[in-house]
Amino acid sequence: MENSRKVEANSRAKVDLFGNRVRFVVLILLLVCLASLWSNVLTFNIAVLCMHPHRYLNGSITSLELKLAQESDDKHDFDDPHVIGLFQKRIIWYTPGDKSLLIAAVAIGALIGNFPIVWLIGHYGIRMTFGILGIISAISTLMIPAAARLGLMCFLAIRVLNGITFAANFSVVGSFTNKWTYYKQNGLFVSALVAHFQLAPALTMPVGGFLCTEYGWPSVYYCHGAISLILFSLFIGAYRNSPDKHPFVSDNERNKIALGKDFVTKSEQRQVPYLKILKSTEVWAIWIAAFGNSLCSNLMFLYSPTYLHTVVDFEVEHTGINAAFPPLLQFIIKIATGFASDKLRFIHESTKLKIFNSIAFFGSAASLIALGLMNPEYKLICVSLLALSIGFLGFATGGFYKSGPLIARHYAGFVTGNLSLAVTLTMLLVPLLVSYVAPDNSPEQWRQVFSICAAVLIITNIIFVIFGSAKLSSWAISQSAMQSQMNSTRYTNRNSSNDKGDNDK
Repeated sequence: MENSRKVEANSRAKVDLFGNRVRFVVLILLLVCLASLWSNVLTFNIAVLCMHPHRYLNGSITSLELKLAQESDDKHDFDDPHVIGLFQKRIIWYTPGDKSLLIAAVAIGALIGNFPIVWLIGHYGIRMTFGILGIISAISTLMIPAAARLGLMCFLAIRVLNGITFAANFSVVGSFTNKWTYYKQNGLFVSALVAHFQLAPALTMPVGGFLCTEYGWPSVYYCHGAISLILFSLFIGAYRNSPDKHPFVSDNERNKIALGKDFVTKSEQRQVPYLKILKSTEVWAIWIAAFGNSLCSNLMFLYSPTYLHTVVDFEVEHTGINAAFPPLLQFIIKIATGFASDKLRFIHESTKLKIFNSIAFFGSAASLIALGLMNPEYKLICVSLLALSIGFLGFATGGFYKSGPLIARHYAGFVTGNLSLAVTLTMLLVPLLVSYVAPDNSPEQWRQVFSICAAVLIITNIIFVIFGSAKLSSWAISQSAMQSQMNSTRYTNRNSSNDKGDNDK
């Protein structure tokens, strides 16, 4: 079987365009596609700032009329004829409740799409599944301006669709690293791919702000949708589900990637041992750690602008800049951690996972506790602690993120794919937590929010340290590999018996 596969691969004509570095080119392409999908979700956060009706008020209105418009903003009463006359354009704006629904719609969509998409990727691979989902995300993003004008329900439907497509991201990371990663670079590849969560806001927020200000809020969606359409069209054309099938991958690079990997038939890959995976403590350790990580990340991504503006008392224009610093710091730490994790070969792999995860979670928890205790008057220190609380989590790419592909191999798409459940569940839980614990946005209330988040990080990390592992799980060993090992053992035993018989003679 193995020999026939090599002969078939060698018989195909290869194009030596990128030398033995094609996997890095594919990695970069996949990274920007993942970031593009997440950016399509984040566009609402910046575009909604430009949809505020006061930007379209007629210049001749009186202060009394302005007050009427502001009151209508809270009531969402844009059908009032007295209000309509105050505006130059048709009014589109949302109450706080509407905005919460539009954020929650993405999480609901991701929950709906999670299991079907994990199944599709496991059965049909990344190329067409992720490629088609990316095209759908691009088209739905292009449709948002029209949907917003049609009404809130249409906009919600599009946001649910964005959430369904986003559900593919983690499963794609797991499947890709299993197929395309050289085992000594596993940490680097995982770190680079999960860093799309930080790359997307780092690009979307400044670009979206410029487009919104200069060309209006619809341009944010048109630009992101068009870029996604180009990227995913390129992805479908350039990506292959396996290095064996890629015309640019040389034999040397293919053999390098194949080191340490078992040959798995398509039927084996599709027969995912769901029950055995769900009974695996090391898998649950990964998922529980992901919950703690996602709770803190979503708290920072969704509410750091609110905290900086209402508690630390930054002006709005400074809030955006300061809120962008933490994800940028985490992006840098993620890449550095992936590189360091691969180079520290004198430490056992399971020990490395637990060390990096502990640095991430305990470091973030300590920063959150310090932030809660800090006087908001010390603005620079508050911003620094906020950045550290999210930056420390970048070390988790050498922890639970890396554990999934190591223990699951060709079933990593299912194990890591379900990390999106942690992201979406916490996306729903964080608004409830903040609204219940910090309804007035006082420093004392936010201290409680940060303390709860820190406690969750500490508890989930302890669970990962106890049960987490880098050892390949028994259910992840392919039948082909087991059969090959058994045949090799029989052959060795037979030769030993023959040698013993010859010696007896």
